[in-house]
Amino acid sequence: MSTQPMLSLPVLFSSGMVVQRDAPVRIWGRAAPGAAVRVSLDGETRDARADGEGRWALALSPRAAGGPWTLTVASGDETVLVRDVLAGDVWLCSGQSNMQLPMRRIKYACPDELRAADPLVRQFTVPIEYDFHAPRGDLPGGAWQALSPDTVPEFSGVGYFFAKALRARYGVPVGLILSAAGGTPLEAWMSREALAPWPEEWAAADRWRDDDAVAQQIAHDQQAEADWYAQLDAADPGLTERWYDPGYDDDAWADTALTDCAALRDCGSVWLRREVYVPEAWAGKPARLFLGCVVNGDQTYVNGHLVGGVSYRYPPRDYALSGADGALVPGRNVIAMRVLSLVGAGRFVAGKPHKLLWDGFDIDLEDGWKVRRAAVCGSAPSSVPFIYVPTGLYNAMIAPLAPWALKGALWYQGESNTNRPEGYFQRFSAMVSGWRALWGRADLPVLTVQLANYQDDENAGQDWPELREQQRRALSLPGIGLAVAADVGEGNDLHPLNKKAVGDRLARWAARLAYGEDIVASGPLFDGLESLGDKAVLRFRAADGLGTRDGAPLGGFTARGPSGPFYPASAEIHGDTVRVSCPAAQPIRAVRYAWKNDPHDANLINSAGLPAVPFDADTPITYHPDIQ
Repeated sequence: MSTQPMLSLPVLFSSGMVVQRDAPVRIWGRAAPGAAVRVSLDGETRDARADGEGRWALALSPRAAGGPWTLTVASGDETVLVRDVLAGDVWLCSGQSNMQLPMRRIKYACPDELRAADPLVRQFTVPIEYDFHAPRGDLPGGAWQALSPDTVPEFSGVGYFFAKALRARYGVPVGLILSAAGGTPLEAWMSREALAPWPEEWAAADRWRDDDAVAQQIAHDQQAEADWYAQLDAADPGLTERWYDPGYDDDAWADTALTDCAALRDCGSVWLRREVYVPEAWAGKPARLFLGCVVNGDQTYVNGHLVGGVSYRYPPRDYALSGADGALVPGRNVIAMRVLSLVGAGRFVAGKPHKLLWDGFDIDLEDGWKVRRAAVCGSAPSSVPFIYVPTGLYNAMIAPLAPWALKGALWYQGESNTNRPEGYFQRFSAMVSGWRALWGRADLPVLTVQLANYQDDENAGQDWPELREQQRRALSLPGIGLAVAADVGEGNDLHPLNKKAVGDRLARWAARLAYGEDIVASGPLFDGLESLGDKAVLRFRAADGLGTRDGAPLGGFTARGPSGPFYPASAEIHGDTVRVSCPAAQPIRAVRYAWKNDPHDANLINSAGLPAVPFDADTPITYHPDIQ
């Protein structure tokens, strides 16, 4: 008769794990109440005894970078072995989708990286879970993965390039703990104690402390969504009449281009069809169909076969065409798309590639489509996004990681707080304090990414520059780095592909704050304004070798007088200062830089090639000495 094992370790203690070098190696777990536990690693053995509830913990001596070793944990007749243990530098990677975004999503921007292999770089991906009761003691699953061509597609893009830069610079193993979830606001990653100054956030979390209420809400939301799609499908003649069939007659349909499709103006479904003539030499060979980003969902067919579909707007449509149900045939082929608009008007995002691609050949698909409205309906029902609720992710995805020793943390988040940027700095500060208390590390470096440039129809105000200003304020705190990304985003994509620049810039901050190097980590950082009537002189930190990234005149500056609006301003570099002039604003009293959602014209850099931090000169900040 088998018995349930009593000896266990948290999920993080799995083969391939990376422990923090030069720090005590904390080991903890569960055993029979009162049982003796013996732990051995790399020739060192320590003993512990489980308490009355079966919990035990101990610390092994710090280790220099190295391994692999086997961790042995024994109690009574039970033994747990954890193999291939390394000591190196461990970094927590947290935030929302731009931290979570895997390498497979950016494969066309860096195809060679998808063949990368380095057994000394490893990632542990924390399952996305929430808990509104209390901090959890363990994770529901997960495993350490060494970097290889098989695993690199699921590595965080930012984390991968950050780790690659550290490996090149320091040569030690690097462990990434990826704990991120797309679309999540900062408050979801904060502890209940950190949220104490904001009781309204407590109320939001407390509303869902009843598990039955959560289950009922999920069931309600799922049923409402299923009913909406069922009603839409029933009202869509394209499904019953098989508008995706290559033999269907679409001669009476209207003509359209993808990014100028007026039929997508209402909620519901729209069908588009296009013929493509393929040379016999190309037919049957693997091809890819690129249809950009679609608001909101699509189902795409080729020659009557469903080849792909995405239910939300952000992932670029990239469908493989091969095999019996997807290959192109010689001559006439028919592409059909069913586009679903869930809330308001739908659209194809402008500036994205729309094409069929073979090796070295492509066919442009922007124009030449036929279109027909299929069904008009009300907006899709809203649901409660539980991963957005305050404290939930902290309890389930951050708390279980402590006290695993860290070198530092990376934080890429902010997009989901742009609808209410005010107070972000205070909440971020409270979150960081809470994390540092959890790990018992008041000096834990936290390296952040400022919002990238982005602009679309739903993002036309000034919320993004205001949130960036809140992020700049974090440089008043100890141990905080700020990697600027407003020059490496894509105005038409919330998830820009250039994660290498972000990872490299974070690595420079790590070199300064975590490794103690005297290195320039920041781009030019506004540090004061002197008004000279018709001009203003701006002073900067990290201002050695001021220039522009493209050799063009300075751009991105606006100014105002004692009152009134901001006007475009001209600017010139004078040594380590910038002189701004603006005839419409006399005398100049305030200056802003890169104060747009998509400040693509802002081009000030320093000798390290790092971009200036966007700023509003009206916001006084006393920077922490760490950044100097």
